[in-house]
Amino acid sequence: MDTRVQEALLTLPGSPSALVAWQKSMVAVAHQQQVFLWDRRGRQVDLIQLSGNCNGLCWDSEGDLLAASCEKSARVVLWDAQTRRPQPIVSGLGEGVSWVGWGPRAVLALATTKGNLVLYDHRSGRRMPVLGKHNRQIVSGAWSRAGLLALAAEDRSLSVSTADGDTLRAVALRAEPSLLRFGRIKTEDKPHGDDTVSVVVGRKTLYLLRVSEGDEPVELAFQPRYGQVVSYEWFGDGYILLGFSAGFLVAVSTHPKEIGHELFQLQPHPSGLKHVAVAADADLAATAGTDGQVKLHSLASGETKRVLAAPGVATLAWSADGQLLTAACSAGVAIFLARLPAVAAADSIRAAVLTSLSEVSVTEPNFQEPLTSVRLAIEPSWAAVGPAHVAAGMNNRAWFHRLGVPVEEAGTKEYVACVSAFKLSSRVAAALCEGRIHVHTIEEASAEAVVPEDESDGRVSSHDLTNEALVYGTDMGTLAIFHLQQWRQVQRFRHSCAIKVVASEPTGSRVAFLDDQHQVFVFCPFTESLIAVSVSTSTEGLLWDSWSGEASFLATYDAQQASGHVLVRNSVRGPYAETVSTPTQLPSGQQPLWLAGGELGLNGQDGRLTRVMLEGHAAVLRPDDAFDAMLALRRFKEAWSAATEKSQWKRLAEAALHDMDFEVASRAYRRLKDAGMVCSIEAASEAEDRFEAAGMAAISLGLYDLAEQAFLRSDRPTAALEMRSSLLQWPRALELATSLAQNQVPLLAKQFAQQLEFTGEHAQALAQYERASTQVDCRAGLARCSLRCGDVRRGLALLDEEPAAPIDLLRECATILEAGRHLPEAAALAERAGLFERAAELHVRLKNWPKVAQLLPRVSAPRVHAQFARAKEADGRFSEAVAAYVTAGDPEAAVRLLLDKLRRPEEAVKIVKETRNPEAAKQVARFLRSAGDATSALQLLVWCGCASDAFEFARQAGEMALLGRLLASEVAIDGAPPQAQLIEVARYFEAEQDAFLAGKFLHLAGESQRAVQLLLKAAAVGHKEALEVAVEAAAAAEHEPHLADQVIQFICGDLDGVPKDFSLVLKLYLAKGQLEEAAQVAVLMAEEEQKAGNYRAAHDTLLAAHQQLRVRGGNPPEALRSRLALLHSYTLARLHVRRGKHMLAARLLSRVAANISKFPAHAVPILTSAVIECSRAGLASTSFRLASMLMRPLHRPHLDPKYKRKIESVVRKGVRDPEAPEPTSPCPHCLQPLPEFELACSRCKNNLPFCIATGKHVIRDNFTLCPHCEFPAIASELTELLETESVCPMCGTEVEIAALSTLEDLSEHLKV
Repeated sequence: MDTRVQEALLTLPGSPSALVAWQKSMVAVAHQQQVFLWDRRGRQVDLIQLSGNCNGLCWDSEGDLLAASCEKSARVVLWDAQTRRPQPIVSGLGEGVSWVGWGPRAVLALATTKGNLVLYDHRSGRRMPVLGKHNRQIVSGAWSRAGLLALAAEDRSLSVSTADGDTLRAVALRAEPSLLRFGRIKTEDKPHGDDTVSVVVGRKTLYLLRVSEGDEPVELAFQPRYGQVVSYEWFGDGYILLGFSAGFLVAVSTHPKEIGHELFQLQPHPSGLKHVAVAADADLAATAGTDGQVKLHSLASGETKRVLAAPGVATLAWSADGQLLTAACSAGVAIFLARLPAVAAADSIRAAVLTSLSEVSVTEPNFQEPLTSVRLAIEPSWAAVGPAHVAAGMNNRAWFHRLGVPVEEAGTKEYVACVSAFKLSSRVAAALCEGRIHVHTIEEASAEAVVPEDESDGRVSSHDLTNEALVYGTDMGTLAIFHLQQWRQVQRFRHSCAIKVVASEPTGSRVAFLDDQHQVFVFCPFTESLIAVSVSTSTEGLLWDSWSGEASFLATYDAQQASGHVLVRNSVRGPYAETVSTPTQLPSGQQPLWLAGGELGLNGQDGRLTRVMLEGHAAVLRPDDAFDAMLALRRFKEAWSAATEKSQWKRLAEAALHDMDFEVASRAYRRLKDAGMVCSIEAASEAEDRFEAAGMAAISLGLYDLAEQAFLRSDRPTAALEMRSSLLQWPRALELATSLAQNQVPLLAKQFAQQLEFTGEHAQALAQYERASTQVDCRAGLARCSLRCGDVRRGLALLDEEPAAPIDLLRECATILEAGRHLPEAAALAERAGLFERAAELHVRLKNWPKVAQLLPRVSAPRVHAQFARAKEADGRFSEAVAAYVTAGDPEAAVRLLLDKLRRPEEAVKIVKETRNPEAAKQVARFLRSAGDATSALQLLVWCGCASDAFEFARQAGEMALLGRLLASEVAIDGAPPQAQLIEVARYFEAEQDAFLAGKFLHLAGESQRAVQLLLKAAAVGHKEALEVAVEAAAAAEHEPHLADQVIQFICGDLDGVPKDFSLVLKLYLAKGQLEEAAQVAVLMAEEEQKAGNYRAAHDTLLAAHQQLRVRGGNPPEALRSRLALLHSYTLARLHVRRGKHMLAARLLSRVAANISKFPAHAVPILTSAVIECSRAGLASTSFRLASMLMRPLHRPHLDPKYKRKIESVVRKGVRDPEAPEPTSPCPHCLQPLPEFELACSRCKNNLPFCIATGKHVIRDNFTLCPHCEFPAIASELTELLETESVCPMCGTEVEIAALSTLEDLSEHLKV
């Protein structure tokens, strides 16, 4: 929004009540009894005197006739714009005219104060009265474009009539009507004209009536906070803009699916709104407020664009083109310039733009401030600017002004036809008039010409002008250059279709043009070549970048977007154009004028210049995109400075090399430390021939076809042959050698033959070998290809010619002969080449057994030995056959012969045990069964994995129990017997009522649910091992959690009322990884043991759970840790009492006494021991407190008589001297001094690990671990303890003092 308040362009006589009506070039203002007519520049055209105050003022559709009516008068004045004479007409009814309006075909409707209507046809002069149209005064009316007349009267009725006055519709309204309009509702089925009547009823609601459909009116109501409807207008495709008395402006839709939907609402005038006017073509709406301001809004969004000053404004009116807005206000009728015609032009250094209706401002491209302004005597329709002049004009006339201080008029020029386009250079002007260009000097009459001279070139569609030449294109596809120095046409190029737009590069070395097929090309005058530019089919214009640092950059644009294209003059593929980045969106309604450094200058509808940076150039300013943008713009030196990564250096190097910028490419490859590429680039840069240099650069980039093209155009075409040879592209190399170097054909032919032979094209390879054999040695290739092509005689002859033929050649030829089924020859060559296994196989296939026996000692291939074994078996030589079968890895055949032929079962069993072959095992098992050794047979089957056979064997032999034991032992060893056999065994035992074995084997088979049922059944009858296996089965069933619940219920006695070993629950939770539940169970078990007075058992339970949790990666919970610390404190206290460490014992017993409720079985003895130890340690206060507890009625009856008097004495004496404070030591976390026996830090809020030797918290500088249970301890204290006790006080394991070590990293061990 422009926050500046704009003043009026000029103010005409009038008042807030003045009526205003616009015509194309004139405005009529009715003030009291006068009608003033003014042109657009504020000059009075005429004055009409009326007999009374004007109450109606309107122009006809052509703008030729103005009708003005007076209050209480039947007389209407018509003013003709052609003759400029008024003509009075009378309604003929003797009634005052209350409303006048022009319809189509110059028909004027006169509505009277009594509800009658008169239709006056100006062309025929005929009046047609229509009486009784309404009963009271007609207050509003409107014509449609189709000739329908709508009237609204004070009798609260609405009528719609034809142009002849016939009533089509009459509708009664419930309140007074006002503001009658015709509009158009868009529907989905078919388009409609403006057949919808809208009228404000009671100043609150809006009625919509479709005349053509005969529908009932649609009433639109609005929010009460908006106030009354004071004005509205139709706009767009079925939308209505309404102004309300409370200052609101609301746009609503009349589309059937969203009728009444608010598109936007705003309150531009909080103090009140008086009028709304719409200029649809300009996409503007004007609102007049009681605050004395007029605001211009966008019809699309409602956004406020500008604010105009109009104190006392009452009504608004737009000119037909939407450029001027009138406001009837207290100062008169103010005329504001709402928008200017889009008249602007630019050259490479400055721009000229229309800044008022008759003023052109000239500015630099940065347009901070205008350089100068030129006042004109006309309202120009075009402008042009050059290095020294600015021109403007209309129709067929131009006015020239010389730029300077001050601006001087340089003359005028009148052309033979209207000017459609105009260009200026430093001294020449070129005007396009009806397809021909009038080119002439501006201030000198020395030269003038009209081009093209030949009418066959067609009509000129576009032209451009530089200081050197005039370039133009025609609708016949002619692109011509007129040289201004020679003053004649110097070049003419014929394109394939019509040319629409041309744009010359500022230097004139390139010309871009847009043709009729929406294609853009760049024409080089020196080579007369075209470079295609990829553009959108909607492209409308072209601009070259005028900045000297942006060489050959072209912008193409249409109404919505602009794209940039960089023209590369030299590259490995020649000149080309490449699009830079994505299109740049342009502001709506703005026309590109010039391009400088990627910045596009645009002219808007309001006469203001704006700038838009093209996306490719804008990306240079974004750090993340800068490097890519510089590469795309071919700013290689800037990209060098911006590159930071290896990948960027590589891309820069490749791009620079592609565009033959050898300096940057070499620097980049040096940065990449690629010496090979640097050498290649230096060689290319030193080439004198540019085509040779391009070819060398293309090779470095892998663009070999481009390289060949460049080399063939160079002074050294054989470089193309060298390249193809190096690339092993022999067919093309031979083609080039045929024309460039005949002496290289044989060598190339041999190399080509080798490639053909490798790819399997042997016939062609043989031909190439023969082609090359005249000058080079090709006998090996000839031999191979001869054999492959079936010429065995020739191939063997070539091999025999060389007694010392290479081994690889002999092996290869043997393979070829074998593939060709020449087996004897292949076997001989294989043996000659040392391929004894292959030779033996071939002799086996030939059944040449003597030769096979001769070669067998040199052969290790099993298949050869197997074939030989079968031959020996057929000859009845079974021992040799067995040895051969064993060597061949066929134990089944060897066992078969040992059992059936040789009757040596021990050797057969040995072979089975060595090979564990199932089939061999079956043979031996059958033999052993027949011999009566069922146990060995069954064991052998199970051991060799023949579970199904073992099961069947056991079932038949009645040895299922033995099979079960064997399978169980196999599970323990291998862990994976066949599942089906385990299930069958389990079923067998289930049928035999052996629930434990049945459940156990089902568990091993993975059938956890049934296994648990059977195992619990066995456990219920007292089978101890069954419950442990049930726990394992439930833990293994990861996806069946209910099994664990069943086992837990059984252990707890929920099923039979008999609790079992609760430690199994702990084992189950640990096995399932439910560490939190395991910890809870451990705490519960320890609590039960503690209640029963089994403190050591409780201690061991918690310790075991603590260790298991740590092993499984869990963190023991605080409840477990604190209870373990308490129990360990009690255990330590007894230890230290025995050692005579009374202070330690007293502190530990004090900790236990503080939690005496957890020791209900021995509360009195523990308290008694605590009192005694505290007394010994000198802790009088603590001793007194604990003795007082013992004297309470709860404990006193249970006090041991031998300690009773001592306890009573402690209580009677009381505390005489204060107790010494507990020594402190630093917190291992934050080093805050804490009491030694405090296990929680009040500063860092951490729980602290306790020393297993003393019960104190550990110290960071004196820290060690038990090497077995890994519980922490104060190193010096544990060392002292081990000197007398030799076992860990926590786990009870014997510990050597030398095994203790001081740790430095305590981070893992301080986590509690």
